[in-house]
Amino acid sequence: MGAGVSMDWLNDWVERLVMKNRKLNKALFFYITCGVLSAMTATLLTHAICVSWEQLLLDDSTALQTLSNLLRFRPPESLPEEIKMAIFCLEMVRTMAVYFYSIIGIYLVVGLFYKRNILQPIQILEENLLAMKRGDFDQSNLYRTYDEFEKISREIDSLRKLFLKQEKQFAQINQDQRAINSAFSHDMRTPLAILQNNLDLLEVYFQQGELKEEKFYQLAGKMQETIIRLTEFSKTMQEIQKIEEIPLLKVPVLVSRFVDNLNELPSLYPDKQIVIKVKASESMMMLDLKIVQEAMENILTNAYRFAKEKIEIQLEIRGNYLTLFVKDDGVGFSKEELNRAKEPYYSQNKDTHFGMGLAIAEILTRKHGGLTKLANGVNGGAIVTLIFSCSDN
Repeated sequence: MGAGVSMDWLNDWVERLVMKNRKLNKALFFYITCGVLSAMTATLLTHAICVSWEQLLLDDSTALQTLSNLLRFRPPESLPEEIKMAIFCLEMVRTMAVYFYSIIGIYLVVGLFYKRNILQPIQILEENLLAMKRGDFDQSNLYRTYDEFEKISREIDSLRKLFLKQEKQFAQINQDQRAINSAFSHDMRTPLAILQNNLDLLEVYFQQGELKEEKFYQLAGKMQETIIRLTEFSKTMQEIQKIEEIPLLKVPVLVSRFVDNLNELPSLYPDKQIVIKVKASESMMMLDLKIVQEAMENILTNAYRFAKEKIEIQLEIRGNYLTLFVKDDGVGFSKEELNRAKEPYYSQNKDTHFGMGLAIAEILTRKHGGLTKLANGVNGGAIVTLIFSCSDN
């Protein structure tokens, strides 16, 4: 089984070599040539049969050794009445054979050419287009004729793959948006409940005549803090929406240029030691630097918050992917954080931050054709791995 599969590429290569540059006009010429040769063969065969019958009727045993003698054979002008009609009919068949076989040949050649080289690929292309119209982008029927229709088929299949990719991206965006909305509405309940409680207390104190100035300012201050938090909370929603609307624009970037950008990071975080390691040779990558840098900033902000003294950044290129490891010397991720830290608004301490850094990084890396991974180091500390596709598609 494995050997048969492994030889498919060879069969395809041989077939393409034999059928190389097979255009529709060349295919039509081939069909016409076969039709002409078939008509000529049938005409000659009919001539030979008719002449044999005529010789038999004329009791002529002369052997016609050459093709020219066969074609030039004519019966004598004076013929017995009993065979005159038969000879006339045979001569008519000989005369009309070339026209008859030519018409039949043209009809069969055109019909066969239309059915095999035009109708069949059109039907397959129509099926593909109808499937795409229905929203079914999984169906792939490449028409392998090595002519213009195959080129059209390949273009339609490329379009199908593009639609399939976009459909998956839209589905992922919708899924992310639902998760964000769900997390946002869940986390809104606490500050709204705080506001409601404080309003209820104000109402109770006011009705009882016990609303002193000190108590009023205390409750108003709590309400003001909650409102500020709600305002900041809503800003994160706007940031997420802006991130999802950012178009992906990859440009060629040298590894050395990207490393230069990384070397500027220590000046942004002076309180911690930042060590940068590069395990990649000089090469060209296709990157959207804005997206990559924003993902890095979110992860570094997290690492800076939890690191005790040191943050390590390691750059590697594996195939068509840029991989960035960010490790801190903090306490690392808990078991729950490893499973949930990339969820929107997940945080074990929401008084200091909203827990969107890893969620934003996950959205950005996916937009760039990669993903974000979480792990703990062997000797402690959290490790966040950012993977970006650096190919040109």
